[in-house]
Amino acid sequence: MDGDSLEIRALEHDAFRDGVPLHLTDGEFRLLALLAGNPGQAIPLVQIIEALHGTPYASTTRAVDVLVWGLRKKLGPAAGRVQAVRGVGYCFEPIPGPPQ
Repeated sequence: MDGDSLEIRALEHDAFRDGVPLHLTDGEFRLLALLAGNPGQAIPLVQIIEALHGTPYASTTRAVDVLVWGLRKKLGPAAGRVQAVRGVGYCFEPIPGPPQ
């Protein structure tokens, strides 16, 4: 495999990289599903916090940063997919596949 295959199974609450389970926490999975569900789109931190914890929820942006750190660590080399967007939040940049 090419090391860039990412599969998200929302119904099963599972994610796989090259067929290997990622063993994500609930928060990491929900963050990945949110970001990957909106590829290339910068998601504001406020929207991420509301999606992860509902409204109103007393949380800090640091809590999101910790989830991103854990997600990047578990994604490994594919972690470049989760990009910080300064002053906004985070986005997921899909890695393009080979030309058809």
